[in-house]
Amino acid sequence: MRAPTTEPVRPENGEQPPLPDPPPIAESPGMDTITAAPIADSAPIAPLIGPELVSEPETLSLPKGKPSADQWAVLGGLRFFLAMVVMSRHATIVGKPFCPFIEQFGGYAAVICFMVISGYSMAHSLTQDSNAARFYVRRFWRIYPVYVTSLALAVAANVLDGFPIHVNDCINMFGELTFLQNIQTELVRLFWPSWSLGIEVWLYAMAPLFIALRHRAYIAIIAISLVVSLAHYFLKLSEPAYVNGFWGIGLMTAPWLSGFAYYRMRSTCKTAPIVLLAGAAMLAFRDFDATVGRHSMMLYIICCVVLILGHKIVFSASIGNFLRFIGDLSYPLYISHGIMLSQFVHAPGMAVPSAVAVAVVILLAIDYPLRKFSRRKFKSVYKLSEVGIGFRRKCSHFA
Repeated sequence: MRAPTTEPVRPENGEQPPLPDPPPIAESPGMDTITAAPIADSAPIAPLIGPELVSEPETLSLPKGKPSADQWAVLGGLRFFLAMVVMSRHATIVGKPFCPFIEQFGGYAAVICFMVISGYSMAHSLTQDSNAARFYVRRFWRIYPVYVTSLALAVAANVLDGFPIHVNDCINMFGELTFLQNIQTELVRLFWPSWSLGIEVWLYAMAPLFIALRHRAYIAIIAISLVVSLAHYFLKLSEPAYVNGFWGIGLMTAPWLSGFAYYRMRSTCKTAPIVLLAGAAMLAFRDFDATVGRHSMMLYIICCVVLILGHKIVFSASIGNFLRFIGDLSYPLYISHGIMLSQFVHAPGMAVPSAVAVAVVILLAIDYPLRKFSRRKFKSVYKLSEVGIGFRRKCSHFA
């Protein structure tokens, strides 16, 4: 996608005004595609080749030189903090609290923020490349290898803890592998965070349909989801609501689609930030207990500020690359931290550092290598499809 250009205005004296400086160029490591995009007026544009992050486009190394703005790097740092909030909450549940202040932001609020960021970045991905097949391939390579690795580690940790594998455990593992854990099966022990993936994946499946909707349709679906949330809260149909069957999908559609809709509406509608109030409403429906956290609304406000103004935050290239790395780390940390929390019962001080270390190993040994493999494997397929698109466009001129 090219940024729109405007014809320069010639001064009255007839002299040609100086040309503006070219926008910075961001190059993805290990890829041939180079993308140039203005950083002040719009969100950065990512290459279309290869899988993207669970909540942002393909990782890019910032160019060396003067400081620049990169919203996806800022979102990466925020996602890592959200993963730490969730881990802090779970550490308290298993009796090993490590940071009461972080826990006060609330694990439920952190998941709401995750959903909003996820919807925002999925809208970005499909806006850049609306092909559903390629979108699903990118999602698979970004989510499933880390997911299956973490599930295998959780099962191994359960066996070490003295929990043998029975028939029901096999059924639950099948449910986890097919993302049916919120519908037909129960969560595998130590793999608690997978409940949100069980909802998010089904929203991914519907994302190519959402991309074709109009703004009013987004607002209508968000409103229906909020009504479902409100009814579920006051009727107390099940607890916790977000991990109980189709209720979870219905409830979490509001924050996820609000991020999706905001990305689609932000350039054409000045009131687009209003749709982000859906996440705040989700928090307001619940009592501010330990799950939600006393500072949950503050956390959500920070998330919204990053979405709206993150592209204006300027920092050096080294800081940007660091934020992107910990953003990459947030997914394996989020999905696998329960394993290490259970293994250090007698050494609580080692639980969190060990969980971070395991996440780093998964990222470097599983996630990054498979991303490179998927880029090499599907690069020719993507290039061939782009050639076909270009050919169809040329033929349309003769129609």
